[in-house]
Amino acid sequence: MSLHDRYSIFLDKCVNSLTTWKNFINENLEDPEKEVEVAKLKEIAQKFCTIDNKYQNSKKAIILVEETISDPSQDYLIDELYQQKLSTQSETVHTDHEIWDQLFHNNCSILEVVPKNSQEDSTYEDIGDSLMCSTSFTLPLDPIRKGVIRKPLRNIKCKHIYDSETIYDYIRQSKKKAMCPYIGCKNNKLTPADLQEDLLLEKQILRHIATQGGSSRNEEEEMDTSGSDNDD
Repeated sequence: MSLHDRYSIFLDKCVNSLTTWKNFINENLEDPEKEVEVAKLKEIAQKFCTIDNKYQNSKKAIILVEETISDPSQDYLIDELYQQKLSTQSETVHTDHEIWDQLFHNNCSILEVVPKNSQEDSTYEDIGDSLMCSTSFTLPLDPIRKGVIRKPLRNIKCKHIYDSETIYDYIRQSKKKAMCPYIGCKNNKLTPADLQEDLLLEKQILRHIATQGGSSRNEEEEMDTSGSDNDD
């Protein structure tokens, strides 16, 4: 398992723990105790957002450095190159981060919309809407490693999506002959400039994993072993 995979798994567990904490606060606490716990939750969530932003920026900077080092006969100042590329990466405000959005701007959580001890018709309508929101979504598969996509990048030309953990390595290994890895796709020229973050899809993936819990994990395992291609 690569470092990127371990990081993604660890981050998923952390976000799931924060989601459980949030749901516990909403279901069991009242003011002023609730306000105190929400403040603690936001403080921890902000730290996770900052850590993930630094990680993503570092990863992008490393990729840019690797693309710059093209002539093995040249002496490169790697540390200076890395710092230069890192300085070009933008800092994401924690309130704009997908983790923060999932925890505090997510209206699709079943635990937040189902009233306690209520059997009214409107309750069933709310539950139905929430279930539709959380279960109609299917986790996308990466065409390269056949696993669930965690950090989606969309090709602006053919509109296919890939996992950021695999697509850059795929392009580097293919050098100037990189083709879209989706079977049947006619896009025969793939470059890093063609890739664009799909933040909306990433939020859907995180939300699906958080709301489905164990069943989502089983779904991922089945997808990882199925070997089927995803023709987005």
